[in-house]
Amino acid sequence: MKAVLSLLGLFGVLGLSHPAAAAPPRHIVATYSLTAAGQPVAIDQETFTRTGARYRIESITRAVGLLALFQKGSIRLTSAGTVTASGLEPLRFEEDRGADPRRALSASFDWPTQRLTMRYDGKTEHARLVPGTQDRLSRMYQFLFMRHFGPRLRFAMTSGRSLERYSCHLVGRERLATPAGTFETLHYAKDRAPGERGFDVWLATTQAHFPVQVEMDQSDGMRLRQTITRLSIR
Repeated sequence: MKAVLSLLGLFGVLGLSHPAAAAPPRHIVATYSLTAAGQPVAIDQETFTRTGARYRIESITRAVGLLALFQKGSIRLTSAGTVTASGLEPLRFEEDRGADPRRALSASFDWPTQRLTMRYDGKTEHARLVPGTQDRLSRMYQFLFMRHFGPRLRFAMTSGRSLERYSCHLVGRERLATPAGTFETLHYAKDRAPGERGFDVWLATTQAHFPVQVEMDQSDGMRLRQTITRLSIR
């Protein structure tokens, strides 16, 4: 279930530019279906709210099907922070696993001192904040605030356990059919070395570049797919 979380939120772009977009949405409700080998494994329900210069995102993921027999409870993620000229600037990220409180974790962002504090497994670790760093939940919604989508995206993200840098390349423009409708999308894929796990994301160009599908390689060799089934943006 760790991998059935919201997957991307890229920041930092090189390349082509698009016309300026409309003001970013104030409220989003999104539901995703997660499948592995074509079988449903979880449902992810997310809510994004922007109030003035503040934002809050909540994601609740619940197992379904056979996985629900073994994975009890739900995974709740929250991200809160401010909205700046560059987009989302997280202040606090939390992951709560109701069935196993020992696995709860958090990340605190101190932007004035460029200090990231991560707490997990009874440990506290620090890292230097990179400008534009997102958390594993805010990263998807950072797309809403971007104005340029070129051949390559670079971004920094924390999982609450580490701070990593990633690079992705544009695969192409694709029409994607989902239960929530058919979307014109930009398809990006992670740059990776041979044998390294990767991920892909499809951004709906007519829906503020909101991610409508994500796929990610798993440690067991399977690929997890997260597809939008319901989307309300206003």
